[in-house]
Order: sequence, then structure tokens, then C-alpha cells
Amino acid sequence: IFAHLCIFPSLTLIFHNIITCHACSSYKELGPLVPTLLNGLYRIYTLTGDRSFRFVILELCLTIPSRLSALLPHLPLLVKIIIPALRSNQGDLINLGLRTMEFWVENLHPSDYLFPILAQDSTQLCELMMALTSHLQPA
Repeated sequence: IFAHLCIFPSLTLIFHNIITCHACSSYKELGPLVPTLLNGLYRIYTLTGDRSFRFVILELCLTIPSRLSALLPHLPLLVKIIIPALRSNQGDLINLGLRTMEFWVENLHPSDYLFPILAQDSTQLCELMMALTSHLQPA
């Protein structure tokens, strides 16, 4: 079991290195693996009760090195992932969730992609708005 747990910090390091290096060939190599990675990681997330391990899984899901166009079909799942990231008590994970949300809003036309996903599930919309507003502070 210990050997399997060691892979997740390694994956985190690999993902961060690919993102910071902007290695285009690595993006192309990982592209076909995105559905398997996201679905597999989310399945692990739902099956584990260990909070710290769940945070690692959320971080991995939000840092999968891929072009936004490759992530679009998986946006409904990513919305499910970003909500617990924003609700967490981990500063880095919250910042990652906020940066990811900002990236989506800046690079996607929200009425074409985000709103239709959120409109399908009012509970999810409410959870996302509550998670976002929990980070608002008066100036």
C-alpha cells in the first residue's frame, strides 16, 4: 500500500514541472490520458476518507497538464472537483481553485460553457457560489 501512496506526490511534481516548462510535447502526450486520469482520480477521491489524501487528489485533478480545449468535455467533473477545493482549509488548494475558476471565466465564454453546466444542478450552483463567497472579505 505504501508504494501506491508514493506515486501521488510524484505525479504532483511531474504535473507542476510540465506546467512550468510549458512542454508542448508533454501536453500532446498526456492529452489522450486526460479522461482516464480525471475519472480515475475522482473515483479515488470519492472512495477515500483521508482528508489530506483527498486534498492531494483534488490538487492533482486541478493541475493535470492539458490544454483547456482538451478539458472542456470534462468541465462538469471539474466543477465537482473545484467545489471541495474551494471549501478546503488548505490555503494552496483554495488559491489553486480560485486561480482555476478565474482562468475558466477569462478564457471561456461563461454562458456557453459554465452556465449550462451549473444550470443543470441548482445545488451545485449554490455550493459553488457559497464556496466562492466564503473567501470574500471586506476591504
